Amino acid sequence: MGGVVGGLIVVGLIGNALGGADGDEDAVGQLPSDSSATERRDSSPDPSTPSQEPTTEEPVIEVVADDTYYSFADLQRAYVVAGGDCEDTKELPQPGLTALYQAECPDGSVLALFASEDDMLTQSATLMELAVQSDSFDGLLIASDMWTINPGDSVDVDEIVAVMGGVVITEADYAATGEDEATEAEPELTTSQQNAIGTARDYLDYTGFSRSGLIDQLEYEGYSTEDATFAVDYLDVDWIEQAVIVAENYIDYTGFSRSGLIDQLEYEGFSADEAEYGVSNITVDWNEQAAVVAQNYLDYSEFSRQELLDQLLYEGFTQEQAEFGLEAVGY
Repeated sequence: MGGVVGGLIVVGLIGNALGGADGDEDAVGQLPSDSSATERRDSSPDPSTPSQEPTTEEPVIEVVADDTYYSFADLQRAYVVAGGDCEDTKELPQPGLTALYQAECPDGSVLALFASEDDMLTQSATLMELAVQSDSFDGLLIASDMWTINPGDSVDVDEIVAVMGGVVITEADYAATGEDEATEAEPELTTSQQNAIGTARDYLDYTGFSRSGLIDQLEYEGYSTEDATFAVDYLDVDWIEQAVIVAENYIDYTGFSRSGLIDQLEYEGFSADEAEYGVSNITVDWNEQAAVVAQNYLDYSEFSRQELLDQLLYEGFTQEQAEFGLEAVGY
């Protein structure tokens, strides 16, 4: 959690990191006359924007979800209303960064607009690394979910926040975050935990499991309950999607009614909701499944038509599905 706040603070230092906050003309470009970056867009990220891996960390200081500005022009106008001097802007270069657009105002402030909060946090983390390398931890940042402002020295920060919202992050916040980060550092894994994690990954690469089913499998492999549980919970597993995998595997192996397959998934350790989702998200013809089950019974033993019909109904097939199954096997 601490790393992201540090990243957010560095966005506040973008003027120093890129040389734009002190008015260095070499560090900024000219805003295009038609300023296509100020055109209104919808809330979805521009598919032409280079893809970035979003940070998996969470902000320590909660970002305020206030008014959303759908273009840089909207953000610029709101800043002017809040008292900022920003009638004209100078575009800032941003190689490898994630802002849709960022530019410097005459009052020295740097405004940046993002397609998503993930993009804002990703850029913040990138600029954090740049700031660490340059030892430039000065200044502050006003941050919201989709935009950031690095205010110039003459800007009334309280007035900006009062009008536009967001939170103020300072160097002191960064220092405190660094202490928290050191305190909350992830403990080193034991050899048995590392091995259990590796084995769990191997099993998930091979087939599907419920959470309890995978823990049981690791225990069968000789891991302690503690190490098996730790390994399974350490991994980022979507158990709902695992239910889909297991449901498909069962259908590929033999026949089931819909209710029978849900029961089987619950027996495998999936919750009722996970089992329901798994069965509901596979492509299956339950009439054909009734025929498969009917043939399986006939391969195993002799049945009269009524006996086989009763057995299919007991297995969870509807009357119509069972009748279809009987006709398919010659009854």
